[in-house]
Amino acid sequence: MPEKQFVGELINAVSVSSTDIVRFNLLNIFCADFQCSCRYKKCSAVTTEERKKQYEEFWKLGDFNAQNYNLLHCIKVFPKKSQRIRSPNKSTKSQPKQYSREYNINEIPVCKKVFEATFGVSSGRINRILAKKQAHSMMPTNQRGKHKNHPHVAEKIKESLCKLIDRIPKYKSHYKDNSIVKYLSPGVHKIDVYELWTEECKNNKLSPVPSYEWFLVFWKKNFDLKVHTPSTDCCGTCDELSNCGQHELLAAHHKEAQKAREVFREDCSKNCTLTFDMQKTQPLPHLQTNKVFYLRQLWFYNLGIHHTAEKQGYMFCWVEGAAKRGSREIGSCLLKFIQQNCSTWDELVLWSDSCSGQNRNWNIMCLLLSIVNDDSLQLKKITHRFMWSGHSYLPNDCDFSHIEKRKKAAVAITSPQQYIHLMKSARKSKPFHVYQMEKEDMLDISKLTGNYSKPKKDSRDQPVKLLQMHEMIYERGFFGYHYRYSFFDREVTTVEIQDSRQRSSNCTITSVPMAYPDGVPISHKKSRTLKN
Repeated sequence: MPEKQFVGELINAVSVSSTDIVRFNLLNIFCADFQCSCRYKKCSAVTTEERKKQYEEFWKLGDFNAQNYNLLHCIKVFPKKSQRIRSPNKSTKSQPKQYSREYNINEIPVCKKVFEATFGVSSGRINRILAKKQAHSMMPTNQRGKHKNHPHVAEKIKESLCKLIDRIPKYKSHYKDNSIVKYLSPGVHKIDVYELWTEECKNNKLSPVPSYEWFLVFWKKNFDLKVHTPSTDCCGTCDELSNCGQHELLAAHHKEAQKAREVFREDCSKNCTLTFDMQKTQPLPHLQTNKVFYLRQLWFYNLGIHHTAEKQGYMFCWVEGAAKRGSREIGSCLLKFIQQNCSTWDELVLWSDSCSGQNRNWNIMCLLLSIVNDDSLQLKKITHRFMWSGHSYLPNDCDFSHIEKRKKAAVAITSPQQYIHLMKSARKSKPFHVYQMEKEDMLDISKLTGNYSKPKKDSRDQPVKLLQMHEMIYERGFFGYHYRYSFFDREVTTVEIQDSRQRSSNCTITSVPMAYPDGVPISHKKSRTLKN
C-alpha cells in the first residue's frame, strides 16, 4: 500500500480536530472526518463525497499553476464594508486588512478551515497567490527555479577537480569483484579531497572556489566513488598476490571465487540447499565489567544452519564442558538436522567454508556417505560445495549479525539459557529455531571411518588432494564420491572407496556411540576462575 494512501486511511480512522489541519495540509491528505465548529451553517451542506471529489479533481491537475487558478476561481475578495476606529496610542502588531474573503465549494460558502481541509492546501499558499494576484493584477505563475542567478562554476575549475579525483588511488570491494563501484583508499575522506582541491585552486590562481555543498553535489552526479572502512578478514591469497604484483594470478583467483558465488546463487533457489557455519565463540558469562576481559571464561559454541529457500535459520548450541568444536560436533549437528527435517528429501546440497578441521575432512565425508546410503532416509544424492577461503560470506553470517546486534543490548548474560533466549528473540520475522545440544546428542562420528578405507588415488591414478576440492558428490549405492577442484571443471573425477564394513564393527548412523559420555574436562585454572 502506498504511504500516502496508508496515512490517509489512518487519519480517516481517528477523530480529527482543527489543530491537526496544518499537519494534514503538509502531507496533501484528504481530511474526511474534519468537524467544523464555525458560525457558517452552510459548511455542513457540503457532503464528504463532494469534498472528496473536489480534492481528487484538484490534485489530478498536476500543474502547480493550474491548481492556483482553480483556487482563485473558488475565492472571492471584497473590500471591507466597515472598519473599527482604533485608538492612536494603541499599537497594533500588524496593519489591519482592507478586504474580506469568501471561500466557495460548488458555489456554497464555507469557512477557511473547511476550504483548506477540502483541497489539502495550507493557508500560506492561499495568501501568497492572492497577494501576487493583487500586486500584478494578473494570474500568478510559478517562478521557482526560473531565475538566472544560479551558481556558475568555470569549466577550468571543474576540470581541475576531475583530474585530482583521477589521481586518487581507488580499490574495489573484496567480496564484489564484478562491481563497478570503487572506493577511496582507507583514510581518505571527501573533506580531505575538497581541502586538497581548494589548495590546488589557490596555487593555480583559480577562483572563486565553490562551496563544500556544491562539491558534494558534483561528486554525487559525476563520480561513482564511495568512502568505505578497510576490509577485515580478507583473503590471504588476495593480499599475497596483490603485494607481489602477480595481477594475472590474482585475476584468475577472483574468477574462481566469483564462479563459486554464481553457483551458490543458483543453488539458493532450490528447496534442498542448506548452508552451515560456526559462529565465533561467545564468552560466558558476558558482563560489562572490564576485569572480565582478562579472566578465563567458559565458551559458548553455536553452529548455524540456514535453509536458503525458506530463509530460515537454525541454531545448535552447546557449552564448552559438554563437547569441543571439531568435526565430531559439526557432524552431530548436521545429522540431527537431517534426521529431523530432511528425511523425505531426495537430494541435499550443502554449502560451507573451507575449514579443514570442521567441514572438509575425512570424518564429514564418511558421515555424508553413510547418510546417503542409510535406509531410514530417502536421500539419493548429497552435494557438498565449499566457498573459496576469504570469499566465504554465507547467509549464516547475516544470521549471526542479528545475534550480535541483540547481544550488544544485553547488560549481562550469566547462563546458557539466557543465550538461547537471546537467539530466539534476535529476529522478529522468522525467528531462529534454537536447539541446545546435550552430551547425548554429541556422537563420535569418527567411528564411521572404520567402514571405509581412505583412498590415496582417484580413477585417473592421480593423488587425491582433499584440501583443494571445492565440490564433492555422494550417491546412493556407490561407495565413493565425485569431486571437482574448480567450479570451471566440466567433468567430475571419481574416487572409489573400498567398503570395509564386513571386517569392522559395521557402525551405522543409528548406532554411533556418544563422543563424550563424561563430558569434556575443563582446566583446573579456568574452573577456579569461574568459581571465584
